[in-house]
Amino acid sequence: MEIHGVLYHVPHKTRHQRSEELLKLFELWERRNDQVKKFSGGMKRRLEIARGFLHTPKILFLDEPTTGVDAVSRKEFWEMLRNLKQEGITILVSTPYMDEASLCNEVALMQNGKLMTTGTPKEITESFKQTILAVQSQNMFQLLQDLSASNEVDDVYSYGEYHHAVMKKNYSNESLLNFLKSKGNDNVTMHPVTPSIEDCFMQLMRNKHE
Repeated sequence: MEIHGVLYHVPHKTRHQRSEELLKLFELWERRNDQVKKFSGGMKRRLEIARGFLHTPKILFLDEPTTGVDAVSRKEFWEMLRNLKQEGITILVSTPYMDEASLCNEVALMQNGKLMTTGTPKEITESFKQTILAVQSQNMFQLLQDLSASNEVDDVYSYGEYHHAVMKKNYSNESLLNFLKSKGNDNVTMHPVTPSIEDCFMQLMRNKHE
């Protein structure tokens, strides 16, 4: 932190005060005298971000800052970003995690360096007009194949513990359930879900290749 402050010409008194504030915010103050090589991956990432804020930049670019970081550290990291945003710094983040994209004020979805859409998370998810069913059964692999074969399903993909089935117009829950049972799927459960940023990304990718 000291070296970074000197390189960016942060005054001596300011960089010491700022370093303490940031290290406490990023929960590293108690480890301030430890060697960085002894830090975990998440701690090293937090230190990198704290260092980036030291000279109070007008805009900060973060390239996949949580890649390789555990889920708890990811959550903590975004809570810290939310606090730092109050300082009026513009933060531009690239991330492969769609749940993180939904935490941003503005989102740009890209693939292979090409922009597919932009907007607030709400604007993007509200642009998804089809019904999505979250479907689950005992044999998820077979279920995925059978949903793909249904003439009522427009698209299907794995989504956490479920498969997300994008339904065509005038579909019937009853006929879909009967179709799946006829294929040998047991204990099938399904319910509609609100589209997420990831659902929108999958639809944009599908439309791009059609």
